[in-house]
Amino acid sequence: MWNLPQVKYEGKRLVEVFERIEAFTGKKIKQLTADATYGHAVNYGTLEESEIDAIIPPQREMRRASSIPKRRFKYDGRHKTVKCPAGKRLKRSRREEKGCLYTAKRSDCRVCSLNRNCLPPTGKVRAVLIVDYYDALPMARRRKSNWDEATNEWYRRNKWRAEGLHGEAKTQHGLRRAVRRGLSNVAIQDISRRR
Repeated sequence: MWNLPQVKYEGKRLVEVFERIEAFTGKKIKQLTADATYGHAVNYGTLEESEIDAIIPPQREMRRASSIPKRRFKYDGRHKTVKCPAGKRLKRSRREEKGCLYTAKRSDCRVCSLNRNCLPPTGKVRAVLIVDYYDALPMARRRKSNWDEATNEWYRRNKWRAEGLHGEAKTQHGLRRAVRRGLSNVAIQDISRRR
């Protein structure tokens, strides 16, 4: 249904999971709770398009000590433009697997008063990757700061239910460490331990 790239790790498989649940139950999901592993822009955006209320804490922004963080760059989703903290417009340079890369002009970065804190140590220009559904991420961060007690309770409930099952699998079913990699191999290990 969704035209999204195939992903290899759990955090980006949320769309596949909720579609499978809806198909199996025949019911539309109205609210979905998950941990921060699933706090990606693509998940928030897809859930928003599907009119599903997401109770997922967003992942923390990755920061380098010497760099101005990406959140200081203003992204305009309507016009698909990015402005740097100094007010200069970055040009959309290319499409990448996760989103679009926007790059500043070398002449703008050379004379900018912020270039010492903004540019990577060996870089001449600043580039910013705007991931797909980037607009949904700041919105999710604002929503998380305004979670009411009922929303927090839903999240706590998810935590003990999901993590409790994982804990039981580890302590009582011998799944603390997998002998092999891959879901099918772990499933074999699980079956062999039950005998």
